[in-house]
Parts: sequence; C-alpha cells; structure tokens
Amino acid sequence: MRREAHQPRILFMGTPAYAVPALSALITAGVAVRVVTQPDRPRGRAHRLQPSVVGAWAGERGLTVDKPERLADFRAVWEAWEPDLLVTAAYGRILPPWLLALPKRGAYNLHASLLPRWRGANPVRWAIWSGDAFSGVTLMRMEPELDAGPIVAQRPVRVEELNAGELEALLAELGATLLTQWLEALLAGTAPLVPQDPAGVTLAPKFAAGMERLDWSGSAEQEARRVRSMAPEPGAYTTWQGKRIKVLEAHPLPAAGLGPGQARLGRDLGRHGREEDSWVVGLRDGSLSLDLIQPAGRRPMTPGAFCRGQRLTEGVTLA
Repeated sequence: MRREAHQPRILFMGTPAYAVPALSALITAGVAVRVVTQPDRPRGRAHRLQPSVVGAWAGERGLTVDKPERLADFRAVWEAWEPDLLVTAAYGRILPPWLLALPKRGAYNLHASLLPRWRGANPVRWAIWSGDAFSGVTLMRMEPELDAGPIVAQRPVRVEELNAGELEALLAELGATLLTQWLEALLAGTAPLVPQDPAGVTLAPKFAAGMERLDWSGSAEQEARRVRSMAPEPGAYTTWQGKRIKVLEAHPLPAAGLGPGQARLGRDLGRHGREEDSWVVGLRDGSLSLDLIQPAGRRPMTPGAFCRGQRLTEGVTLA
C-alpha cells in the first residue's frame, strides 16, 4: 500500500514584525507550521500583557503558537511533533544545541545582514551607523556559535537614505522571498552550504546607553547616520532648555557658519521632497538639517511648526 506524501512540518521561531513576512510565506507554501515566539509582555501605559507581533499575527490566523519562558519546557512537545525544519527570524534568544539538532533537515536563520558582516542582535542599525553602502539578508544554517553557520544564499540591497525601520521592513520582505526560493532545497537537504570567511566578521551588539544622543561636536554625516539608525524608535535626540526633542529625520548640509549646536530655521528640501521649515544646526564638520522632530509628549512636527508654537523668532541652541 502506497503511503501518503508527508506534509513538511516547520517549527518557526520569530518575535517582531521582521519575522511576519517569512511566516506568511511558509503558510502560503502549504507546509504545516508551528509557531514559537516570546511570551506576552506588559506594554503600553497600562502595562497590560500583550502578545508579540508574531504571536498576535499567528493567533489571528488560528496557528498553533508556543510562548515558552524556558525552551526546555517544550522539548517533549516539539520532539513529538517531529519537525522537518526549524526556521528562525529575529526570535530573540540563543537556541541550545539540542534544539538545533531536533529537526530532520536542520535549523536555518534569516539574518538581516550580509554575513559574516554584522553578526549579532543589531545588524540593521549598525549597517546604517557605519555608513555601509549595502545591507542584505542571509539564509544560513544555524550552529551553536552565534550567526557563524554556513550560508545558503544572500540577497543584497542598497542602504541609501533608508532609516532602520524602513531598511528592516525591506529586508523582511527579501528574506521571505529568499526562504520561498530555497524551501524545497532545504526540505530535500540539497541546499548549498558555503562557509563564512572569518576575516570578514564584524559584530553587531545592542547599542550602548547614550548612543542615541546627538553630538554637535561631531560630523554632519555621522550625526545624520545616527538619526537614521535610531528611527523610528528609540529615536535620536537632542535637548532644548533641558527638554528632550527626538529627531526623526535629518540630512547633512555644508557648513552654514553656525557654532556647534547653534540652530536657525531655513527653507530646505527634506528627504521626502517637500519644502519645509527645518533647523539648520552647526557641527564641527558641516551642518545638519533637522527635518522632522518630536518634542516630549507631542506629535511629530517640523521645527518650523515647533518654533511657531513656542513663539520663537530667533535662533536656538541645542545641547
């Protein structure tokens, strides 16, 4: 008697919005998916328990969703389910060797960089911070050492003037496409595995506290990258009269005859092609146009709108 074809089973592990396109691609591919995400956490001003983005998305579609505090608590459950593949996309936790060895055809990760550059938890922001011309997504086989496994395939993309949120969203879509293209080969065990070049390794840890504060003694190019690497959250910031002001959009300009931190309003074409009232701020090297800001407790606005609301008619000094 002929056996029915086995429907591939994939244990998918992801937490933020970056993981949703890959999960959606797997559902579209018709494989059986069991979702693992971080436990519900208190969020918002009311500190109510809320699911992760992946948890909410999967729950709305009736998928089986596991939310372990300890991965070992679900070991017997996942072993009994017998997954063919494990796929991760920004799950947010290092996986133990027993879990990497569990799926029949291996464990794979969609990492948001062109490995071996930017191994670690913060690759998108470091790529922008460092002025990389290209970023990308890597489909790689997972090993116990962080992001060190062999590469199946990569998809590069130009960073240009994208901020961290925009670049991450683009890489999420590219990662989903890459996973779809290679899914059959992964399940068949025929995907290529190319070792990473140790000479090209760079690390992408979480940003240290204070790195989001703009430095007016720096260069315009670096401070513009700081703004983009922090947008939309947590947001680069400066202060005026001791009050914090987030800077959501900025771009470098030539020197404008202003001292470090001195700002005046100017009519400048912002990155979205609209003419707006921007702050032109002096730096050690060049000047920076602040195009969109968000004062504490307020909505995003142009510096011109802020100055009119504050009845400011002269230049200001930012710290």
